[in-house]
Amino acid sequence: MVSKVVQFMAIAEGAQVKVPKVSVCIPVYNGELFIGEAIDSVLKQDYDAIEIIVNDNASTDKTTDIVRSYILLQPDKIRLYENESNIGMANNWNKVINKSTGDYFVLLSADDTLRLGMIRRCMAVMDASVDAVSVDHFIQESHGLRLRRVKIKSGEYTNCASLIMMKNPFSINFTIFNRSRVCEKIDCRNFFSVTYQTCDYDLWLRLALSGATIKYIDEPLGVYRVHDTNLSHDRRKMRRQTSLVIFRHSAILREKACLPYKLTLFRFLIRVIYDTILVRGFDSRHFKILLQRLIWR
Repeated sequence: MVSKVVQFMAIAEGAQVKVPKVSVCIPVYNGELFIGEAIDSVLKQDYDAIEIIVNDNASTDKTTDIVRSYILLQPDKIRLYENESNIGMANNWNKVINKSTGDYFVLLSADDTLRLGMIRRCMAVMDASVDAVSVDHFIQESHGLRLRRVKIKSGEYTNCASLIMMKNPFSINFTIFNRSRVCEKIDCRNFFSVTYQTCDYDLWLRLALSGATIKYIDEPLGVYRVHDTNLSHDRRKMRRQTSLVIFRHSAILREKACLPYKLTLFRFLIRVIYDTILVRGFDSRHFKILLQRLIWR
């Protein structure tokens, strides 16, 4: 009996278990200031099976030169693709994902970073029933790091459209997606199906409404950088486009999550009023549309 156990252990120790490959997809446009930090944060991960795919959206700075310098050091791990002309943010995000080959993938902005252990920790809790694993993250501001104000508990979340509308807790930059499961629910060739800057918010709603299961780790394992050149810096535009995403799914949201849907529209109304006081400019069109949706639909 002992000999059989020893023999089994020897076979197990000698067997090589395939480690699933994770693609880190980095779309970039004029990212020379921070692209190096983003790539470094991936190369420092304590998970071996990683590929880095960079898709440059016709940058006019030294972004591609910086990426090529990394390729010289890690030719087997990093690939660079370059668009001849700028194809827009959402299309570039789709393109870099479609260039990747991993069973799992994460879309990392070129000005953000992963903290050590992010990929390993996510893959440790990834299983066949999970569509994605998302983690908390720090906010990097000019004066230093701070924690996000949005907090939810670690655990699994399914049919979570209400949660997304009320708290929007998941970040596209710090989420590893299970490609095979996600592609059963949405068209991965068109992962981001709108061209708004809030196309990631649209993705979360589509996944939630499709019944996807998202596992969340309440630990800051990424860093989101806030600076003047962020695409998300124009808050008024972001709020308009967030509203457009919700309107796009309004029929099913009213059916499956009516109260959170109404509360979200009301919250947006309050924000329009707040912006009016803060910047002294009334977004009348946005206000009227929100009011109509809230009262008559």
